[in-house]
Amino acid sequence: MPAVDEVRDLRQCGCCGRPFVTFPGTEDSTILEVEVKAHRQVIRRRRSRSGCSCPGNAPLVTAPPAPPGHS
Repeated sequence: MPAVDEVRDLRQCGCCGRPFVTFPGTEDSTILEVEVKAHRQVIRRRRSRSGCSCPGNAPLVTAPPAPPGHS
């Protein structure tokens, strides 16, 4: 899993403003993040016309829509 490094520094004392002296090493923590990408689903329902002359056939038919909850 790829990692994104972020470095956080304390540069100076919050009370007197004097600079901190860098000390070797770091104290590390890890946050696991899951990136969710939104998308829209386009359902294209094919249309067809009847290739025969059977009675009761509609001149133009369309594939059924997606079941509820699958939009």
